[in-house]
Amino acid sequence: MNNDSLLSAIRHASRFMLTVSCLMIISYCFVFYSPSAHAMVDASKRTKPGTEARLLTQLTENNKYLAQAISALHKELNKDKPSQKNLDHIQTYIAKKHDKLSEQQTPVEKLLSKQLAQLKDKHTDKKLLAAMQKQTSNINNEYQLLLDDLNQLQNFKSAKELIAKKEFVANLDNKLTHINRQAPIHSYDNDNLPFGPNSNQKIEAVLSQEALEVKLNTGQSRLKTPSMMSSVDLDLPSDDDLAANVDAQLSDAIKQKALELGSNPLTIYNWVYNNIRYLPSHGSMQGADYTLLSEQGNAIDSASLLVALLRASANPARYVYGSVSLSPEQLQNWVGGVDNWEAAANLLGQGGIPVTEILNRNGQIQNIAIEHAWVEAWIDDKWLSLDPSFKQYQYTQRMQLEQAVPFDAASLQYLLINGSESNQAEGWVRGIDQDAISNQLSQYQTKLKEFMSINHPSATLDKVLGSQKIIQTKADTLPAVLPYIVIHAEESVSTLPDSLRLKYKFNLFDKWGSNLISYHATGPEVAGKRHALSYKPATDADQQRLLDYLPDEINSAADLPGSLPVNLINLTPQWVVEGQTINSVSRVGLGTELKVQQGFYLPGRGWEMGLTSPTNAGAYQAVGIDLQGIAPKQLQALQTELEQTKEKLKAENMDGISGHDLTGNILQTGMLSYFAMTYAQDKLAAQMADSVTYRQPSYGTFGIAGSVSYWFGFPINIAFTGVVMDIDNLAFSSEVKNNCHGDWLALNKASGLRASAYEHIIPEMMFNTDPANPVEGISAVKALSVAAQQNQKIYTLNLDKIEELANINIDSAAKNEIRNALYQGKTVTVHEKPITHFGWTGSGYIVTDNDTGAGAYKISGGSNGGLLNTIHSYPLMWAFLSFLVAFIPLFGSILAIGAGLLSIADSFQDFKSNLNGSSTGCLIGGGAALISFGVVFLIISTFAPLLAVALMWSIGAFLVDSAVKAAITEKTCLAISK
Repeated sequence: MNNDSLLSAIRHASRFMLTVSCLMIISYCFVFYSPSAHAMVDASKRTKPGTEARLLTQLTENNKYLAQAISALHKELNKDKPSQKNLDHIQTYIAKKHDKLSEQQTPVEKLLSKQLAQLKDKHTDKKLLAAMQKQTSNINNEYQLLLDDLNQLQNFKSAKELIAKKEFVANLDNKLTHINRQAPIHSYDNDNLPFGPNSNQKIEAVLSQEALEVKLNTGQSRLKTPSMMSSVDLDLPSDDDLAANVDAQLSDAIKQKALELGSNPLTIYNWVYNNIRYLPSHGSMQGADYTLLSEQGNAIDSASLLVALLRASANPARYVYGSVSLSPEQLQNWVGGVDNWEAAANLLGQGGIPVTEILNRNGQIQNIAIEHAWVEAWIDDKWLSLDPSFKQYQYTQRMQLEQAVPFDAASLQYLLINGSESNQAEGWVRGIDQDAISNQLSQYQTKLKEFMSINHPSATLDKVLGSQKIIQTKADTLPAVLPYIVIHAEESVSTLPDSLRLKYKFNLFDKWGSNLISYHATGPEVAGKRHALSYKPATDADQQRLLDYLPDEINSAADLPGSLPVNLINLTPQWVVEGQTINSVSRVGLGTELKVQQGFYLPGRGWEMGLTSPTNAGAYQAVGIDLQGIAPKQLQALQTELEQTKEKLKAENMDGISGHDLTGNILQTGMLSYFAMTYAQDKLAAQMADSVTYRQPSYGTFGIAGSVSYWFGFPINIAFTGVVMDIDNLAFSSEVKNNCHGDWLALNKASGLRASAYEHIIPEMMFNTDPANPVEGISAVKALSVAAQQNQKIYTLNLDKIEELANINIDSAAKNEIRNALYQGKTVTVHEKPITHFGWTGSGYIVTDNDTGAGAYKISGGSNGGLLNTIHSYPLMWAFLSFLVAFIPLFGSILAIGAGLLSIADSFQDFKSNLNGSSTGCLIGGGAALISFGVVFLIISTFAPLLAVALMWSIGAFLVDSAVKAAITEKTCLAISK
């Protein structure tokens, strides 16, 4: 890739440095949100907090401690015999906080008056100014009322007086709860943790024609028998059998592929059969176009591709949906080469495929009925049945590196148990010697490198990991029969019933729950598309008001405001697909609270909507949707667009460059890179663990973090303080080939740890454009590792140890979340007190489902992901907000991120090409390391440096977790993965 960065292109384009032009006003304001990466700070570039920020921090801290004291007073008064000593102590503390609050009153009033004066100077309209004046008056009144209440409280000295005023204290307690109101946090469902496997709902397959007709509601009855499996000519093609539809799109790519294949039905069928890998999921997930792009899909997706290619070749084709019987052995091979039927059944069930076991007279499994889809093509004046998806694979075994180069598990166990301090009763461990453990892992990696260089210097990835290859068909005629034992029922349709389509829904609500935007689309309609929640000024007057608020001269970042007043302008929220506005609503005020909700309709399961997550009006979100894995060609297309944008900028050619070409594509690439890299690592780890995994429909967002300042419960200002990645749902289906439940749990937990690490790694790679000033991120796994390095106690809690929460000093919202999780039977790993890391202070914790290995990887503040926190770093804030007033001198900063994104895309392309297909030319000589004791970890730094970085943090977190368990129980699973 060209080393000339996008930032360099900007620096050499003088127009950008001299001209302030309005490309897009408020088309973007962003939010980056997710449970394991939070608070990435460019500490070296942080400017000192301004007067407003310092005063707000002091006021917030004082009111927080004051609220705690009033709450303690209230609790003491509710005791049967309140202690006069305790009451005196609390009252003394309250008096100190009252004095501090009194000292701050005048500075607060002056600051609020100054802000009002600034608004007047900026020619703000009278209606907005009146609203701001009213809010300022309300804040000052609330401030004075609180001081009056505290003065009155100080007059009550004895326990008797205070008890008589218990109601007054209770009201003051409630008032402080309102005064200390902050932005809502992102909650999650303990019964549906965001990172984990789909549930196996064991849906029964229909076995009769009547039941199938009811299920599909097609109204067409055409009963077939096994004797009619080869072809039927009961009806003629209709126009619909040549038409495009939502599942069988006739896109340019489909038409081009049909031409490449000579528009020949045999050639088309053989190509689809030989090249499209089967994914065990149910329903029309992605349609023909994305199946062609990704070269993988389930039975209906594969049928859609074959139907589309045939129709594009002027050959009538239609779907057949029904239930068929196959042998357990066939299914075991088809879903991933598992060792027994139970493992295959779990994969089919997690994928939502209806399955019924057919038993013989002795109650033993005779064969398996599944609901399935295939194709009928009109060939030689008759319908010929073709199945492009059901096929068998040839598997090769992976290298048994753990046997060839044994890992010294006993030595590692000694380090974990004897190299740390632990308390079994309280459930904690500390003092883990991570350097010693790291040295041992490095030594093992060196041994592996030596072994590989001597014994297998030219080994391909296939040889190391094992391979799965389609047993090709080379037939010179179309198949005469279908490969099933029995067809129980079937229905031919030109267009699939809507009930068989995956659907996606996005909702935007205001804080009262009114729906502002509701977007519904099918899986094929969203697959491969770029979606975003964007904003624009509601009117020209709003746009001008924003411009008026900015300084007349902007020469550097220091000239730009660090925040904007909430409700300064009105915005129109927009749902944007591929750069086109699909849905928009009436105005909302800048910075006001909004709620986002996403979810899927899964055929056979129904709607599974996530909980709402908070955002602020003006906070742009690039929405990532990963249905069954990101196609490498999709990332390549984005990479190409970024390269083209860079070349335009170098040439000072702004024609046709939109916000979506710049910020939108950068954020989308980051989002897609996250999905792509986590899935690639899951596949890699599964192969080394003799397991199988598939991505299931998932979603997340990536954007800029908006932080609203609340003064006495009133929202005042919004600052865009960094980037946040929010992966609300990262779903998969997985199984160990021998169906070992314990190994399956370990596989799922390892997947979550890696996914958590990537929530800070991907943003770090994007923003680390200056080697001299690297940025650092934080995530749940990284926070735990950092806490362990700081010699903190690392707790592993269950309901039996819930009382230990009293010894954990983290924020109350996080403790409440942990408490609720423990009451619902979850296990929580958390450190004892907040950490400070590159300017971010907070805590990280992991909530785990003991039955499935699913988890929530949280950081304080409610995020289920990661944040690149750049508070008071005005250059980054306005680089992203340059779409408010585009091409200001700081505009180039956002484009520098493109270099990091292009690097990610390149790295992923190299890695993905080695993962799929034959992996020709990929050598292992650079070194690999497999560490597995209870959880599988794989380091193959040769294939992608990202692997080593991600696994560094996931291994670190795992070692912490393992050390806790090992030190407490004095035993741990040390067996190398089978």
